Amino acid sequence: MRRRYAAAAAGLCVLAVAGIIVLLVADAADAYLLPINLGYTAGALLVFSLTAAAALTAVGRYPLAWIGWLGILLSIAGFGFFMPALWEPSLGEEGGNLGLLKAAASLWFFSLALAHLSLVLTRVTTDDGPLVRATVTGALLFVLVLATLLTVAVIDDVSDELYFRVTAVVAVLSALGTALIPVLRAGRRAA
Repeated sequence: MRRRYAAAAAGLCVLAVAGIIVLLVADAADAYLLPINLGYTAGALLVFSLTAAAALTAVGRYPLAWIGWLGILLSIAGFGFFMPALWEPSLGEEGGNLGLLKAAASLWFFSLALAHLSLVLTRVTTDDGPLVRATVTGALLFVLVLATLLTVAVIDDVSDELYFRVTAVVAVLSALGTALIPVLRAGRRAA
């Protein structure tokens, strides 16, 4: 078992060194784009590593491990789709890498949703009453619906105002449900 973890750690270190080398020798089609692309690359690394780290909280917890592994996989894939979309000079042009960017955004939405699920579900306890369990379920369903609505909007180029109003309402309900969970738990303990 230790050998697998050592191999995984070594593999991650090799990938990091390769990534650093690539970033140090990277070039952009236009010189003024290089600092912008490097900044977006650093931001994407921050976002996708954060979603992977949050998903990692579920990896060692059966039966939630699959959620964690899927979140990590989507984070890696999202970053993998974002990089060529960012560094390819034809981004946004007709026939360019817009498809890669849409795929990266979709993977980002679902990696965020799975990170959210991982963080919330690993805090569920047997002491949670029915109201807390219902709130957890509702909040997590709203998170998945939100990721789906955002993905559909990106892939289908949705521009309908009502669609985005409904999406915003789902986002508020998701945030409300997530914020209510610790409040309801504290109220239950105080009672």
